[in-house]
Amino acid sequence: MVPAANLLGFAGQELARKLPHVLGVILETTFGSIVEIILFVVLIKQGEESVPIIKGAILGSILANLLLCLGLCFFAGGIRPGRMQLSFSEAVSEVGSNLMLVAGMGLVVPAAFSASLTGTNSDSGSEIGDQVLKISRVSCIILLLAFVVYVFFQMHSHKGLYDEIFLAEEEQNADRHDDLAKAKLTMTEAAIALVFALAMVSIMAVFLAGGIEYIKTERGITDA
Repeated sequence: MVPAANLLGFAGQELARKLPHVLGVILETTFGSIVEIILFVVLIKQGEESVPIIKGAILGSILANLLLCLGLCFFAGGIRPGRMQLSFSEAVSEVGSNLMLVAGMGLVVPAAFSASLTGTNSDSGSEIGDQVLKISRVSCIILLLAFVVYVFFQMHSHKGLYDEIFLAEEEQNADRHDDLAKAKLTMTEAAIALVFALAMVSIMAVFLAGGIEYIKTERGITDA
C-alpha cells in the first residue's frame, strides 16, 4: 500500500506540473487523500460495523495534520543550523487551521448530541439514532460547502495571494534546482501511472479492509 500510495502522490505531482499552479496544488492535495477515500468507500460497503473505524481514521487524520505535522514542521525548522527565524503566510495558515477546526467540529457535534441523549427516557434508541443521522448529514453538507468556498477562495478571490506565496516558497526551496533538473513524466505517462496506482490501491484496500475483522477478533485489537 505504501509504495502504491507513493506512486500515486508522485504521479499526481507530475500531473499537477502541467496545470495552472493553484489548480495543480488542489489536484495534488486531492490525490494526497485519495487513498483514504478509497479505503473509506470499501469500509462503508462492509456495513455498519466499519463506521467506528472510519470515524477514528478521519479524526486521526485531522489531528495529525493540525498538531503532529504542524509541530514537526516547527521543530524541524527550529533545529536547522543557521535558521533563527521561520516565516509563513498568516492568511494561508489561518484559513487552513480554521478549516481543520471546522472539520473537527463536524465530527464532535453529532457525537456530543448522541452522548447527551444516551440514557435519557425522552426518546427511544432508534429515534435518537435517526436524529444523530440527520445531524451527521447536515454536518457533511456544511463541510462540503466549506470545501467549495475554500476552493473558490484559493482559485478566484485570492488567486494572486496564493500564486505569490507558492512562487516565493519554490524560490526558497534549497533543492529546487536539483528538482527542476530531474527527468519529469509527460502528461500521458502521469495519467497511466495514476490509473495503475489507483487500481493497485483499490485492490489492496479491499484486502486490507477484509483483514480488519480478523485483527479485531483474533488479536483483540479494538476499533479505536
